[in-house]
Amino acid sequence: MIILLVAMLTGTSQTNYSRETISKPHGIEAILDLLEKGNGSLGIYQGVIDVIYAPTFFTDSIASDTTEFSRPPFLGKSFNGFKEALAFQESRGDYFAINSFGYLGKYQFGEGTLEVLKVADPEKFLNDPRLQEEVFYANLARNKWILRREIKKHTNKVIRTIPITESGILAAAHLAGPGNVKKYLRSGGKHDVQDAYGTQISDYLRKFAGYDISNDIPIARDYKGAKGSTGLAGG
Repeated sequence: MIILLVAMLTGTSQTNYSRETISKPHGIEAILDLLEKGNGSLGIYQGVIDVIYAPTFFTDSIASDTTEFSRPPFLGKSFNGFKEALAFQESRGDYFAINSFGYLGKYQFGEGTLEVLKVADPEKFLNDPRLQEEVFYANLARNKWILRREIKKHTNKVIRTIPITESGILAAAHLAGPGNVKKYLRSGGKHDVQDAYGTQISDYLRKFAGYDISNDIPIARDYKGAKGSTGLAGG
């Protein structure tokens, strides 16, 4: 049986779950009922936590003496698992995060990429979780178009001990931009640039390898002429 819980915004930052204390940003108190199995994600929109599905062993990632999740919810190798793991890496899943280089939101977009994706108001973007999810998906589709030949040519190969997969390529493109990922693959791993925090293309290729996302992301031909930003400053 799966139970769906909706928790409204309150003025506190703590919530009790199975004798554990979980801290969530922005004063959101949620009762998390983590069940035997499931496949989904946590969505915050207009002050509401919509739906949470998770397996019971998700509690292993919560320490009773900490104030943060130590790792993202385990959602398997599905598309939801991919996007939530990537979001956790980028911002700990915080829709309202702004890093020290000005990158915005749950997935940490730079203003240059937002312009390419026709988002003219960064402040509105930061305060609209639904728009952030739409832009994230559109950017994946755009990157898949730009990297379609590299995905076909390099998937299932190994470069410098790293297995190359579609999900790893698209995660690396989110970090460094599709142009830099092309250069990495075509150079046999020599062009392994890093962002301002020291995260390299190879790190994302390895960390996000093997997710089953091929049928979840279309190739967005509408973006075939778009160049976009490299995305490197803020990963």
